[in-house]
Amino acid sequence: MNAFSLRAVLLGSLFAASASGAPLILDPAQVDAHLDVFREEDRWYFNVATDAAVSQVNHGTYGGQWVKNAAAADYLRTRIPLLDVPDAALEKTWYYRWWAFRKHIKNIGTPVAPDFIITEYIDPVPWADSTNAIVAPVGHQLYEARWLDDPQVSRDYIRYWMTHAAANPRRYSAWLADATLARHLVMPDDALVTEMVSSPTNRLTLDSNWQGWVLKDSRPGGETQQASYDAADRLFWQNDDRDAMEVSYGGSGKRPSINSYLYGDARATAEMYRIAARHQPAQAATHLASATRYDGLAEDLREAVQTRLWDESDEFFKTGYGSGGNDGPSSSADSGTPRHTWWAPDHLGTSEWVQYDFASPVTVDRCEVYFYDDRPHGGTRVPGSWELQYWNGTAWQPCVRKPGQTYAVERDVYNGVAIEPVTTSRLRLAASLQPGFSAGTLEWRVFSTGGANVSLAATPSASYTDIYGGTVAALNDEGRYPVQDRREQIGFTPWYFGLPEKDAAVDYDRAWSHLWRFTTSHGLTSGATDEAGYQTGQLGSCCQWNGPVWPFATTITLKAMARLLHEHQQPYVTRGNYLDQLKTYSDSHRFTLTRGSETRTLSWIDESMTSAGPGGGLWTHIGGNGVQPGNAPRGFSYNHSGFADLVITGLIGLKPRADDIVEVAPLVPLDAGGGYVWDHFCLDQVAYRGHQLTILYDKTGLHYGAGQGLHVFADGIRIASSPSAGAVQGVLPDAIQRWAAPFFPGHPDQQQLAADADPDGDGSDNLLEYLSATDPSSSSSIPSTRVWIAPVDGQPVDSAKHLHVEAIVRETPQNITLQPQLSASLADWETGSLSVVELPAIPRGDGTVLRRFRSADPVSSVDAAFFRFRATLPVAE
Repeated sequence: MNAFSLRAVLLGSLFAASASGAPLILDPAQVDAHLDVFREEDRWYFNVATDAAVSQVNHGTYGGQWVKNAAAADYLRTRIPLLDVPDAALEKTWYYRWWAFRKHIKNIGTPVAPDFIITEYIDPVPWADSTNAIVAPVGHQLYEARWLDDPQVSRDYIRYWMTHAAANPRRYSAWLADATLARHLVMPDDALVTEMVSSPTNRLTLDSNWQGWVLKDSRPGGETQQASYDAADRLFWQNDDRDAMEVSYGGSGKRPSINSYLYGDARATAEMYRIAARHQPAQAATHLASATRYDGLAEDLREAVQTRLWDESDEFFKTGYGSGGNDGPSSSADSGTPRHTWWAPDHLGTSEWVQYDFASPVTVDRCEVYFYDDRPHGGTRVPGSWELQYWNGTAWQPCVRKPGQTYAVERDVYNGVAIEPVTTSRLRLAASLQPGFSAGTLEWRVFSTGGANVSLAATPSASYTDIYGGTVAALNDEGRYPVQDRREQIGFTPWYFGLPEKDAAVDYDRAWSHLWRFTTSHGLTSGATDEAGYQTGQLGSCCQWNGPVWPFATTITLKAMARLLHEHQQPYVTRGNYLDQLKTYSDSHRFTLTRGSETRTLSWIDESMTSAGPGGGLWTHIGGNGVQPGNAPRGFSYNHSGFADLVITGLIGLKPRADDIVEVAPLVPLDAGGGYVWDHFCLDQVAYRGHQLTILYDKTGLHYGAGQGLHVFADGIRIASSPSAGAVQGVLPDAIQRWAAPFFPGHPDQQQLAADADPDGDGSDNLLEYLSATDPSSSSSIPSTRVWIAPVDGQPVDSAKHLHVEAIVRETPQNITLQPQLSASLADWETGSLSVVELPAIPRGDGTVLRRFRSADPVSSVDAAFFRFRATLPVAE
């Protein structure tokens, strides 16, 4: 008896997957519909008739823009995720942000060999690199670009910062390493990650870039760096302008922003060294040692932020002053030391004061004041004169100077004066400012008759405090590690990077109970609305961070809030808060313009927005302030923030991971019945780790026709579902499942497509059907084989006969071992050339080959002979 059995065993994934394919649920034509609107808006705004004219007017000085308006739909249609939600405004903003983002993809290579960067401004600005790249928003840009199914864009942009001669990755604060790892979770790229931490040929690595932050050295990227590391309190000091947040409440100092960024970078760098160790086994020990070092750096920075920058009384992370045992200002123009000034256009040449209030009366006999003077360019000078006054219980009285004492107004020194002892609960320094100038102080010391500096325990106040980072806390901060006296939105930044400990003795999450202080109808304010010095708009400067709404900061805070909601159990903010703030942010992407008799509301994203009052909700760079070539405002299609990632990882809840598990936990609020308040939502065509995801919720199952509840599909295969709202997990399909899926109508479940499943019941499992290129849904589709007994080719017909087998199978991927086996009893299977001889295969030109075998030994026509294939793969690590 002759028999033929073809069998296989699956031990791992067959080959790398591709993310290509049509969207599963949504119609890609909606991309065209939205982009047609934005294209026409651009033409109307620039008052031109064609897309080419828009490019000439708006991008004439841009150079290298890769995807112009006319080609935007063709480029984006298959490269961006598609979104369908009941909120039409949010959905419109989604597509508008992708429309604006692709304007910033710039080719600095050649048309044949492009090399991409992502810009912040459409037109060149002098504070950018010569390529017009600016590192400040690189974190936001890469978090967005990881969802653009064009990996070269983000890969080139990461490499730019480490390799290009013009790149300056420390000109501004940034979280480049963290964003590089975030991209890797969506677009796995071991080679790029390894290069970024360990390449011996690049100008910089992420490791040397970190060391540059610490050492403030002259290596590439450090030429204009202003940040420095203070080993005494283990924190990074940064100028607020170089923190991309000039004119801030906190001013320059140990800011929660840069210290959180570099905590995130340290965590990411440690993980990337572990990836490099797997990618380069010969260097594994060195890489793992580096990973341990960066884990330690991160923990050290976490502890320093939590102990130095947390204000327990105000329940908030704030900017820290001083530099660890502060020895005082280095000069009157020391911009790195916190200061108090009275600067304002209407406070020049005026009479002003600063004051100390004491909890109980003190007796004082001397004071010293170090004046701030930013000549030659600034508007602050030492005052024309000053005097010391005390409160006698009913009125202010001048202090009596001791003989020979004067009120000096020298620069670069403490101006001291001795007075007759006076006992008081209030002391005031009254100053007359020079005509046309402001004045200010870096330190004001007051000494008791016993020689103690009693100002350290006083409560400071002032007649006026400037809007450009001045603070009364600077008057008496010497010798301590104080924090600024006002809350800034950057106090939420640590949660973006998972810095605050969840089970710490201090409940850092309490900071979120103060979200209301930053909440306005137009968005989250950069400075708390109830703090002294709060400004609703830009006054005297195009870039103020003391109140106006900045999309840059809004993106960080929403990312931080999403992480808090996903990872912490806390009572301070809810899913409803997240959606409300996201919708407010989405709604801000509008600009109403009147031209002649026509008024139109355009889609818009700019630098900052006024936060309240009659003029609230207005973009501040639309007018004559910062107009660029082509008569476009500086902030046109500004690329300094994010939106897509807030929807994907926040609202829809896809949590990128380093494995094949897909985890989804939407932040859409729940209704009273336990479902989502939206009766449907869908995110389709999401390129993720070489696959294409679809995430949808359908309360009734009728809207999308894919079932009731929450569902996750990968490559058209249902990998996870829940009949109600809640988090779900699934596993990315392997190649067998992806191959089998098209044979089944609708949305097949993953289990149905497993390699050892036999959905058509024909005795051949899916892996066998795969190898045989047969239809796993049809029992009538069977492997194409031929079995016979005959002499070896070329031998006489009466020669000994051998078992011959031919089978048509698909061309075998290189990592599959297809092993022929022979048996006489179905019990013991013989392998190797001593048992089975493989003859040359014959390609058939259609992706299949004719595999030919014969037994090594002759067989008798009356004896049983069985033949099978065994397919094996390397065991996955």
